[in-house]
Amino acid sequence: GESEKTFEEAIEAYNKLLDLYPLHMTGNINLGLLYEELEEWDKASERYNVCIENKDETFYPYFNLATAYNAKGMYDEAEEILEFYIKNYTDNAPIHLYLSWTYYCQGKYDLALVEADKAFSLAPTDYYNLIAKGDIYLYTEDFVKAEKEYQKLLESDEKAAQLNGRALLKALYLMRGKFEESEEQVKQGLELAEKIGETGWEGGFHFFLGYSYLRTGNPEEALKEFDKIWSMAIEE
Repeated sequence: GESEKTFEEAIEAYNKLLDLYPLHMTGNINLGLLYEELEEWDKASERYNVCIENKDETFYPYFNLATAYNAKGMYDEAEEILEFYIKNYTDNAPIHLYLSWTYYCQGKYDLALVEADKAFSLAPTDYYNLIAKGDIYLYTEDFVKAEKEYQKLLESDEKAAQLNGRALLKALYLMRGKFEESEEQVKQGLELAEKIGETGWEGGFHFFLGYSYLRTGNPEEALKEFDKIWSMAIEE
């Protein structure tokens, strides 16, 4: 299709660039990302390794190589390359966060929490670190601590953090059968999304609210919410 042709053209363009400048960091990383989109993990890894062997100090090739390893289930190799970066270059919050995710994928939740804490200590205003901790607690069924981490998102100055907090608390309460609390989070999330013009979030919250109304036996209100999503789609 058209998108496949676009990928081929982009890959060809980056290969031409790398013929001229084989150690070009951005060219290698971007070509690797294109291969990732095609799930050609070995080809992606080759590009990232060029940067690593050239001792580029940015964290991106290490992060992306770990992504390729994780996709292939090579968790030990992913851990190794992330730890190598921390040891040889710098203590980096995104690297710790991705190391946390790598442990999380293997069910090593204690280690995942340790790394998420390190990421948070390095970047306390990055709300993704709070999400990571909350998700780990959620998966280990420590619902009280998960709720505590998600609640912290609502205290952030970033509207995106607040929207994520509302959505995550909605899901947590719904999972625990707290339908009224879940619905309240959706309503507050919807109000914020409408206020700041985040139509993607707005549509999502309308859907969640419609679903909530269906669960509580209110199909007429549910239809109103689904109609709002349809109207938004037509307007776009």
